[in-house]
Amino acid sequence: MGGGRILKNKIIYLKLLVLVATLVLPWSVNNRNTSEDILKLNESTLTAYESLICDYSITEFISNNNSSDYQIKFDTTSSIGCFSKINGTSQIDSEIVIYVGTNINLDLLIQSFFWLVLLSMIPISEKYNIKYKNTSILLLLLLLGLHLTSEQYFYNLNSKIFSTNLANNYLLYSYLLGVYLVLLTFVNILENRFYNFTNYLPYIFLVVGTYNTSNLNFFLLCFSFLGISQTLVNKRYKLMLLVVLVFTTFWTSQVSQSQLFFDVDKLKGFSSSSYNIYSIFFWSLMYFFLCCGLVFLFKNTIKYIQVNKLLNNFLYSGVLLTVLSLFSATGPIQNLYTYYYLGLNKRASSTFESVSGNAWRGISPSAEGVGEFYAFIILLVVTVTLKNKPARLSYLQLSLIVVNLYGLYRSNNFAASFSMVLLIIAVFAFHYFKSTKLKYGIVFGILISIPISYVIFFNTASLDELNRKVIKEGLEISYIENLENNEYGLTAVEQNRFLELLQNQEDLKKVSTSLSYLIEKYHFSERNNLPNVTSLISSVAYPINRSEKWGIFIGKYNPSMKTFILGTGINNLVDYYLHHPTKVNSGLVLPHSGFLSYLVYIGALGIFILILLLIIKIIRNKNHPLFIVYVLFMFVNILKSDSVLYINNFILLLFVLHLDKLNFSGFKNTSSDINSS
Repeated sequence: MGGGRILKNKIIYLKLLVLVATLVLPWSVNNRNTSEDILKLNESTLTAYESLICDYSITEFISNNNSSDYQIKFDTTSSIGCFSKINGTSQIDSEIVIYVGTNINLDLLIQSFFWLVLLSMIPISEKYNIKYKNTSILLLLLLLGLHLTSEQYFYNLNSKIFSTNLANNYLLYSYLLGVYLVLLTFVNILENRFYNFTNYLPYIFLVVGTYNTSNLNFFLLCFSFLGISQTLVNKRYKLMLLVVLVFTTFWTSQVSQSQLFFDVDKLKGFSSSSYNIYSIFFWSLMYFFLCCGLVFLFKNTIKYIQVNKLLNNFLYSGVLLTVLSLFSATGPIQNLYTYYYLGLNKRASSTFESVSGNAWRGISPSAEGVGEFYAFIILLVVTVTLKNKPARLSYLQLSLIVVNLYGLYRSNNFAASFSMVLLIIAVFAFHYFKSTKLKYGIVFGILISIPISYVIFFNTASLDELNRKVIKEGLEISYIENLENNEYGLTAVEQNRFLELLQNQEDLKKVSTSLSYLIEKYHFSERNNLPNVTSLISSVAYPINRSEKWGIFIGKYNPSMKTFILGTGINNLVDYYLHHPTKVNSGLVLPHSGFLSYLVYIGALGIFILILLLIIKIIRNKNHPLFIVYVLFMFVNILKSDSVLYINNFILLLFVLHLDKLNFSGFKNTSSDINSS
């Protein structure tokens, strides 16, 4: 027994040593064989650095430039020979920027290797044999070939020699070979740790897995592979695949004009960068296979989850997320390392300061998304403890909760914090009060407190202004200019005479179909107050996002009746964003609501089906209050934010929808449970 533990510890230490080597070696192998001093970087030596392209490695550079007076960025178009070397410098305003060469093939191997070693540290469980492994990998590689073809412009920007021409294309073949080796290794790791995998799910918020030079995500590839393998053996999945193919056929038939490139920015790895038949086909199937893989994993491992370990891993992941967020902001090299090795969608915050005095996102691409994660951790741990009344949180767990509260505070996510507190109060009431009337009275009071709090503390607009606020925000970004003024210098928009814009054919072309519809409903309804559809949407939008984000969405959302009902394709915002010209066609301005994003993806019919399925699932689990609490938390926050567009938040959502199968009653706290996490 003792010998086995010693061997296990040696293997862990060896893996840690390998991880450290992976952090150091890739950036040191290109060091020069010379003792010549490295130039000290300043404004006077910038020109000298320009003449020393691909001469200094980043480790050599840092050895003589350990200050924080510069910023480091990756030059993703470098050749393999320039990997890890200084490949350019520039000065933007007063800030000096250093560019370090990276390469699409080496990034795939280095980043994947690092993440695979981390996955291999999950304890071994009873082995699970995955069927059709080679066939599944081959099918996934064919899909990747389609992806590289459909988003060729994205990859041309990230590689000077990228091409989809199959003749002597060593870059393409070596890239697909690299993916094959990565998936083959992942299969071996997964099979030997299958029943332990879900216990370590929370760390996906720490290691996001997005590749530096690809519009792909490590976990997207891995779980899509699992989904393909299960589709090959599961009749229900095959039937669902046929339905997806029918929808995909419709979505591809709606492509009237291909869009070559869209800057996915912080959505990288889980959103299309182009709009064409092939990209729609790829992302529709990958999304389906991802869902199949995750659903299969959760269904088959949920009963093997150790509640204590899961809760502690949530707490630890939140703490590590906070610590690494602080660490990444301490200097340029720390910021570079967290981005590369954690596979972030976007470079982490480089300072400790909040954005515009508001939210601080740390290493997360979204302050709202990470705020929801922190809030869910606290909600989960506290409510499970309340349900298991004799159980008590240890001092260590309380201290971990404090760190997670700090992360939640810095994210400034009021919706997540407020819903978390209210739901904890509701759970407390149901488990500590015997009177049924008192229980439901408290819950009713909580529900009433939400609109009352909004009216007292947040509503600064009059009712009339609230009714049309979203219309004005939509018109603000529309290309409607040179409006005539009346004798008081006011335009039709300023006088709320929106209908006049629709009567002018030139102005009508510049107004989206969704905005045009709301204007008509606003003017032709007998009442401009509730339940007028425009007033209802505008009144809901104001407390959620101050109407601005929803107004921008409505100003840009220009669907036909068909695409309104069925959408334009999963994980593809390109047509919505670029097809209808507005003043907001550069930069990534999201709708700030998962429901609105999915309205673009799958249309009103798809949203209706999802809500119906969710209601059915809640009704079936009416005797499982904790499950209902977690689903409500997710529902409220998806309405408020775009977090579901990020793969880690999306995976968390699917996990929560399977918590009805998890027995929380076995929760208890022991020091061994905490240490074993």
